[in-house]
Amino acid sequence: MLTDGLFNKEIPSPSTSGNVLTSDGNHWVSQAAAGGGSMNLIQSVSISAGDTTATVTGMNSTYDRFVIMGSQIRIQGGASQIRVTREVGSAYTMSARYSQFNFQSNTSSISNSNQNGSDQAFVIIGQSLDGTNANSTTMFEFHVDKPSDTSLNKLYSYNLRSVIATDPYLKQSTGVIYDQTTSAVTGIRFYPNTGSFLGGAIRLYGISNS
Repeated sequence: MLTDGLFNKEIPSPSTSGNVLTSDGNHWVSQAAAGGGSMNLIQSVSISAGDTTATVTGMNSTYDRFVIMGSQIRIQGGASQIRVTREVGSAYTMSARYSQFNFQSNTSSISNSNQNGSDQAFVIIGQSLDGTNANSTTMFEFHVDKPSDTSLNKLYSYNLRSVIATDPYLKQSTGVIYDQTTSAVTGIRFYPNTGSFLGGAIRLYGISNS
């Protein structure tokens, strides 16, 4: 039972749909729910058999951070890697340094790879994958921090999980990429090292600033 603090029944007005009830110290009031941190779908890309790239665009200053979700990604034609690069202007390349850790369920070892000696035009976010079995699938999240900021170099992070259906066993890769460009990044492209995609989807989300 809601009361006004003096044990008198108080029924607040329904007000606006989606509002929440809060107390002002004396009364229950209806107001908008607190915002911030919500994810908003910007673009969805379906990947068809034979596609050699999968690209999302539309990143701008509306959001500080973007997340790209990859779902049921499958590769074919003997492909064994998923690579990533970014768009500046109309060119897709990188000037990247990175660090990555790889975990595999059929071995107790943890491998790592990194590149600090020279800048890379692309980064391999998934390696030793299975492009010969249609039941082998991959999912990932790829984070882009402040892509429109022209005062800072760019920072990306990712987490990728795959099932290798041939045995079967599981693989996981997690890493961070430092991209040495202060230009605005407007797109991110994923592609296999050879062959093509067999299917899947990628979705671009913006995370609300407030």
